[in-house]
Amino acid sequence: MTGLLLVLPASASADYCMGETRTTQIERATADVAVVADRSVGPIAIGMTRREVSAVSGRPTRMRTGWRWRVSGMPVTVKFGRYGRAYSILADSRRLTVGGVALRAGADAVQPLLTGAIRSECLGQDVTLTVSNAARPRLTSVTFPVQERWLPRVTVVDGALRR
Repeated sequence: MTGLLLVLPASASADYCMGETRTTQIERATADVAVVADRSVGPIAIGMTRREVSAVSGRPTRMRTGWRWRVSGMPVTVKFGRYGRAYSILADSRRLTVGGVALRAGADAVQPLLTGAIRSECLGQDVTLTVSNAARPRLTSVTFPVQERWLPRVTVVDGALRR
């Protein structure tokens, strides 16, 4: 019998209707940063080591929830798992882009660019677009907070590299 590993970031969890995602309110990005679903946020990619991430993004800060680098001024939190490889990348910003479209354009503009995205929303709550790739297994979620003062959040997770 084989086991099934299901990895869901908090923003894509089953209880998304229970409340809004709390990201940050302060925009720190100084330029647009590209997101590639299942792969990367800016130059930081799933599967990179700390040394590789530092080579492309500078010196990190150790956080309780992982390591934090700055990409174009935007904080990007990375968690490392099996074999010292990045298994989770998290960033909050309106300057994140998918297929050249900034997240500030909203879920309706971004959803067509995320092939196979599943839309989750509840009346008056956040909108989350989730793309999963069971073959890897990888999951990408993009959350658009209902309140404009909160920043959109991108999470890319690889369950195979997790501890």
